[in-house]
Amino acid sequence: MRSFLLGVSAFVLMTVGVQAAQINLAVTLDGDIDVKANGASDIGVITDGYFPEEAAWDGGDSDPEPDRWNGVNNVAFSGNLATNRDIFYFDFGSTYVLNDVRLAVDNNDQYDVEYFTGTGWNPLFTILSSYGSASPSMDNFSTILGDDIRNDGRIDYDSRIDFLAVETSMLRLYAYNTTWDTNYSIGEFQAFGTLVEGSGPEPVPEPSTILLLGSGLAGLAWYGRKRRKE
Repeated sequence: MRSFLLGVSAFVLMTVGVQAAQINLAVTLDGDIDVKANGASDIGVITDGYFPEEAAWDGGDSDPEPDRWNGVNNVAFSGNLATNRDIFYFDFGSTYVLNDVRLAVDNNDQYDVEYFTGTGWNPLFTILSSYGSASPSMDNFSTILGDDIRNDGRIDYDSRIDFLAVETSMLRLYAYNTTWDTNYSIGEFQAFGTLVEGSGPEPVPEPSTILLLGSGLAGLAWYGRKRRKE
């Protein structure tokens, strides 16, 4: 009975490993970014794994902090009217059941995220200018319960953007604001989900997931040796 339970535990760990996988995103831009402040932004920084420091403001618009609007750790832009939006696309390369996202954006604007249905786009969630916990400047958001992205004591989970899992191969994000300034910044975007069988290569589990799986397998090996000695 104990060996059966250990086998089930290992299977659960393996299942969690797949579900917790971060999806490898290919980011593209539809539009011409009107860059704010210090030069051109590289859209690749949106998926480089770095989440900006929240609420860093020192320096002013002409000499911004690296984590705010200077295009070093973010993509910073302005304008973006409803009739002429810069749209960022995040291609999964395969079809996934999308469970969670993390992202970092300038805190006082609206950001809309939509998912591709195969034939069109549906709303996934909207970050309103009133959301978040950091003011002013950059703010991190997560749909993972209890998530503290930077391990700085700030809980980044926001129930207002949490969503039911959807099956998709692509997301898109655009900014919009009618009540405040028209200066925007995107610091990071991450997606987590389960690969739909037969649609592409398996995702790579996060390090914490690998550690859990390794612990489970080590426990099975220890139990096997103990039984042989008995």
